[in-house]
Amino acid sequence: MLVIDDDRVVRDLLVRFLEKEGCHVTTAVNGEEGLRMARESPPDIITLDVVMPGLDGWGVLKALKADVRLARVPVVMITIVDNPSLGHSLGAVDYLSKPVDWRRLGAVLAKFRGAARAPSAVAQPGARPSA
Repeated sequence: MLVIDDDRVVRDLLVRFLEKEGCHVTTAVNGEEGLRMARESPPDIITLDVVMPGLDGWGVLKALKADVRLARVPVVMITIVDNPSLGHSLGAVDYLSKPVDWRRLGAVLAKFRGAARAPSAVAQPGARPSA
């Protein structure tokens, strides 16, 4: 998983929760870094904040969905901005408000982690855990 959020406290909370859920997590502190990391090593799922300096979450989401290699990666918006209709129209699979409802995030993860694993039903020797 890739967590893109400029708030260190939020990143730390998300990492702790996601690792407890069995995810391998990488983090990005802004939109530009998040896009670069996603392009270098496409994750199975991305969580994305909207309000960030420089390239905001809307710009990141548009760029992700315009990239052929990343367009199918599920993006879950986690933000204080109350605009789920815009998030969904730009391609987000879900939209959670801060503070995070951890139970709901867990349910979203379960749904999309299963879908991300579906194409490789047989585990490959030496394969890394879901990102």
